[in-house]
Amino acid sequence: GQGAPVAVTKVETRMLPQDNGKIKPHFLVYVKNAGNGEVINPSEINTSCTSSALDYTDFNTLRVSAALSGVPLRCSEDTDAVPGPATIRLREKEDLIRCTYDKDGGIDAGLDAYVAPLKVELDYGYTFTISKNIIIEKVLTH
Repeated sequence: GQGAPVAVTKVETRMLPQDNGKIKPHFLVYVKNAGNGEVINPSEINTSCTSSALDYTDFNTLRVSAALSGVPLRCSEDTDAVPGPATIRLREKEDLIRCTYDKDGGIDAGLDAYVAPLKVELDYGYTFTISKNIIIEKVLTH
């Protein structure tokens, strides 16, 4: 357990060979709302704590960023996108995002295998409602 209501449930790794003798590490990061509440777009956290209404697109929306050995990954299907955070929308409490290592066109294919830390950061708001029945008695005074 990761302790947070929204968790990375699985990471799949793929190595994409390039024409330039390099390999681009590519990660499929699976994310799930494992809690009982609702994920809120992190830019709307303050609004969610007021009486103002949230748009339906503000629910189930979070930002994901990832880095391999401290190098930010491009977490987007858009190959022209710059490395950095990407916004995803959970469908039925889960989704996945693709993150690719683009620095210097990839990693030299001739290198031996090595271990590198993958850091995935999720940025979101979270809300849940607790209901409780209460009894209000009218007290008469004379």
